[in-house]
Amino acid sequence: RYDAIYCNRSLRLDRIQVVGFDMDYTLATYHQRAVDQLSITLTVGNLIERGYPKRLEQLSYPLEFPIRGLLIDKKLGHVLKMDRHRYVKKAFHGLDEIARNHRQLLYHTKQLRPGMERYRWVDTLYSLSEVSMFAAITSELERQGGSVNYDKVFEDIRDCNNLAHHNGTFHQAVLDNLPQYVNRDPKLGETLDTLRRAGKRILLLTNSPAEYTHRMMHYLLDEGSDDNDAANSWYSRFDVIVMAACKPAFFNERASLKPTDMPMPKSLDPSPECFLGGNIRSLEHVLGCRGDRVLYVGDHIYGDVLRAKKDSAWRTLMIIQEMQEELEAVERTRAQMPRLDQLHQERDRVRRRIRHARYRDSPLADPELKEMHQAMEKLDRDYEALEKEVAEHFHPCWGSLFKAGNELSHFGHQVESYACLYTSRVSNLLFYAANHAFRSPRDLMPHESA
Repeated sequence: RYDAIYCNRSLRLDRIQVVGFDMDYTLATYHQRAVDQLSITLTVGNLIERGYPKRLEQLSYPLEFPIRGLLIDKKLGHVLKMDRHRYVKKAFHGLDEIARNHRQLLYHTKQLRPGMERYRWVDTLYSLSEVSMFAAITSELERQGGSVNYDKVFEDIRDCNNLAHHNGTFHQAVLDNLPQYVNRDPKLGETLDTLRRAGKRILLLTNSPAEYTHRMMHYLLDEGSDDNDAANSWYSRFDVIVMAACKPAFFNERASLKPTDMPMPKSLDPSPECFLGGNIRSLEHVLGCRGDRVLYVGDHIYGDVLRAKKDSAWRTLMIIQEMQEELEAVERTRAQMPRLDQLHQERDRVRRRIRHARYRDSPLADPELKEMHQAMEKLDRDYEALEKEVAEHFHPCWGSLFKAGNELSHFGHQVESYACLYTSRVSNLLFYAANHAFRSPRDLMPHESA
């Protein structure tokens, strides 16, 4: 179901007193290709000012190449996808896939440590454009000959992308043409109103600056209304507003929570409390509740979900815009999954027979062992071919966002570990009663499902 909310850890909505929301990619969902192209245009301009060749303006940047959850190897210039056990399942250099034997030689002879300075995570939709640029620019620089400092190239791309946000050029371009970049959800206002009628206090907690927040929220919730009409003002849907929050530091540092005046309608009564910066402890004092009575809704696996879960007892709901495409691919591959499971079981069965023949004094003769090894090789080929076919329904390069082969991907593992709930958009909350009890599926150990 595209409108479903999926549960990793049981949660009762009737116990939630405050529902908090991030803004970017949560309340405001962006048209990804348009935003990526804008980021690339602005970043390329900043790179050229740093001395990169002007021909970067003519390069083709593969917007469809990256997904979330990838890892950049800045030493070798590779882009990696890992499973939850840090096994590198896929690797690309530029847009060329690295062969399995070479990939295993590079990353499986010793433990890979993603936290090292050598690596950079790509865990937000905001940073997908950086992968597109890294792949295209490194390929172009290599084509021109000479050595490439991949570390410097990637850090320059990230710095120049961040600069476009910090100096306001990205925000201004979005505000100048909001319909081109932002998807308005017509049910968003109804969702917030329904939660408030159910007795929940509503919080807006965003890293965005005040002016950008005001204009974005006005576009999302007040379109077609008079900004001075309190009944229709976006402010009326929130009890507390915190901007320029500097997440994830907000969850584990002690910055001051500074009151600020927002240009809200004078007739609005009561007015929401508005702040800049701050920290979680000060905010909980303002809210009048803390811990697991707060449900925070965000899109950033690290800045919103992981840090909220690690540094507090807040419950979490993660917005994953890619959910609809994932679910559509699940439907397209549903008929193939029983065959994939069957091949997996047959491989296990043949492995057990080979192990028994080798180590348990089995009377099986050498010709029978050879036949079993041949059968195993065929099963491996058939399984890998079908696994590749299934993966390409999700993404031609990386497969499913949530899976890496038969395992959870690193991204999928983080969602499972840190998001109590996850769904595709905020307004899916409308399909659940205010006292709904979400129940997680029963966990099974491998020996229970054998």
